[in-house]
Amino acid sequence: MKNKVQNTAIVVLTVTAILLFVWTAVQRTGFFGGAATTAELVGESRQAGPLMPVCAVINNGETCSLLSETRLLTPYFDALRPVLVELLGSAADPTAVTEAQWCDAIGQKGVLLDYGAVLPIAAVRGNAESQLTGLSVDSLLISLTEELAKVYVYADGVCYVSTTALKTGDLETSLLGNEGRAVCYAYTLGDMAASLTPHSAVPLEVRTGGSLMRTPLCDAYGSYERERQALLLEAFGFDSYTTRSYADASSGRVFLAENGTLRAGGDGSLTYVATEGSVITARTISGDSAMCVNTASVILSECISGLTNAPRYVLSAVETDGDRTTASFDAWYDGAVLVAENGSRIAARFVFDGEQLVQAEISLFTVTVSEADVAVPTLSPQVLLAGLRGDETVGRLSRAWLACDGKWSATYCVLPNVRGGNGAGGNG
Repeated sequence: MKNKVQNTAIVVLTVTAILLFVWTAVQRTGFFGGAATTAELVGESRQAGPLMPVCAVINNGETCSLLSETRLLTPYFDALRPVLVELLGSAADPTAVTEAQWCDAIGQKGVLLDYGAVLPIAAVRGNAESQLTGLSVDSLLISLTEELAKVYVYADGVCYVSTTALKTGDLETSLLGNEGRAVCYAYTLGDMAASLTPHSAVPLEVRTGGSLMRTPLCDAYGSYERERQALLLEAFGFDSYTTRSYADASSGRVFLAENGTLRAGGDGSLTYVATEGSVITARTISGDSAMCVNTASVILSECISGLTNAPRYVLSAVETDGDRTTASFDAWYDGAVLVAENGSRIAARFVFDGEQLVQAEISLFTVTVSEADVAVPTLSPQVLLAGLRGDETVGRLSRAWLACDGKWSATYCVLPNVRGGNGAGGNG
């Protein structure tokens, strides 16, 4: 009798496990509701939250500290992100303020998030609801000088402020407790920093030096190790086990699928061209640009999943023309942007027609950085800015890896904040 009960229990458990497996598979393939898109499947574990900035400046009321290196910025912003969602969600209707008021605000207690480009705020805030919809943003300030925290949004010399429902006393401990590199804001340096945006973070002590080497993830014929190739194919909705591919005349490999073609170049480039009815669509979240940016970010994340010493792909431009949206990304490594010899910073570009991804180009590589020369002198802000050539372009001061004769060297340059496009490297 005992054995009979045990056998019955085993059969019941086995049937239950089979049913659960089948039901999970049906849900993921969309058997009853249409095929699930690649972006939807990837997005199950990745909700679109506020976009991580290029850097953050923490002003405790006495000193300013810059967080730009990934090891400092990423954990700080991961903790800040849910707070930012609440701040944006509770923001009242914005009021226009002058640039002088903007400078006064950043000079007091608060946190500046610098995006390094003029972007639609819908792309920056992700799925966070906000009364700031319709504005553009280059930098966002969380001001902690009054009882209720305020949010300032700045772009192209135009600034708006909005009061939130969060109390500064509840935020100061968590937002102001990190330390980074000591900096001052450019507006405090007068005419010396006339070519910089007022909120450019100028280091109080500067050391330049060192070099960088880029290594493609593939060999000279566009071939990747098996696991990486599977990730790349799946990121663009291809069957990871497909045998439908061929070597082209330009030392690359082209993969074929119903939703388009994917070419892996020997230089580490990846090019996707969709056919009509592609299954890679932007996820439905607030704001068209946010949908497209989130989908592009998910694909980029999947492409470099598991890699060490990979660059961080940072949104640098969102361009719209009717139903067509183009999202461009720079490549940053350890708080410094990579600028090619022709001045281009673009490392990835995605083109959407409505919600459908129709084109994509990505440069995939890892980075090796040599130690900075110990003999490199320490520079003051005055010496640093004296070495920058002034022109009519106003931008932000940034660490950069500049390419010259195939080598990438560490330096500082002025990166223009270009609306709706990706500018050149600026002054070197």
